[in-house]
Amino acid sequence: MLQANIWNIIQALSAFKSRRRRYANYEEALRQIKRFPPHLLADVSAA
Repeated sequence: MLQANIWNIIQALSAFKSRRRRYANYEEALRQIKRFPPHLLADVSAA
C-alpha cells in the first residue's frame, strides 16, 4: 500500500512540473506575441 502512495506522489509531482513547464512556455509565447507588430497580429488572429 505504501508503494502505491509513493507512486501517486511521484505522479503528482511530475504532473505539477510539466504543468509549470507548460505555463512557462505560455508566458514565453505571450512575450513573443507582445513583440509582434499589431497589424501582423490581426492577420494571425483572423486566421
